[in-house]
Amino acid sequence: MKCLLLLLAAFHSDAFTLNRCVPRASTTSLYAADGPPQYDKFQATLREAEKVGEGSFMLHIDTEDVVEYEPGHVLALEMEAPNADGDDVDSKTSEDAKQNGGWMRGPYTVSRSTDKSIDILVKVVGEKSKLFSIATPGTPLRFGGKFKVPIVEGIDTDTTKRVVLIQLESV
Repeated sequence: MKCLLLLLAAFHSDAFTLNRCVPRASTTSLYAADGPPQYDKFQATLREAEKVGEGSFMLHIDTEDVVEYEPGHVLALEMEAPNADGDDVDSKTSEDAKQNGGWMRGPYTVSRSTDKSIDILVKVVGEKSKLFSIATPGTPLRFGGKFKVPIVEGIDTDTTKRVVLIQLESV
C-alpha cells in the first residue's frame, strides 16, 4: 500500500518533469548615477611589466608622490590609449578613453606597495589588460582612488594565529 501511494505521488508531482516552468534568469546592468567614481589622480611611470606566469604580469609602478596603499586596496589605473582618441582599442575601452581625455582606465588590486611604488598583478583577459601587460618601461601612468579594504584590515589579529592565502586560476 505504501509503495502504491508513493507511485501515485510521483505521477502527480512535476518535480522530475523536463517541461516544468522554470523562471529564466535575467541580467540587469547597473550604472552609477553620475558616471564613474571621481578620484584624485597621481602621476606615475611603469618601471616594468614582469611576466610572472602564463598570461599574468606584475606591473611595477613608480611615483614621485608619497602614497599610502596596502595590499587589497583597489585603485583606478590609467594609461593613455594607443591612439589619443582611443579608436585603436575595443569599443568599451575606446568609449571610456574618449570620456577620460584619451586615457584607458580600470580597477586593479594592489599586490605590494611602498610610499613611492605600487605593484599590481594583472591577468590578461581582454584588450585593456593586454595593453597594460605589453607596455614598455617608462610608460606614463596615472592612478587614484582607494576602494575596498586592505586584506590585513579584514583579519582579527587578536584571535588569528596564521593566515593562508590561496589563489585559484581558472583554466
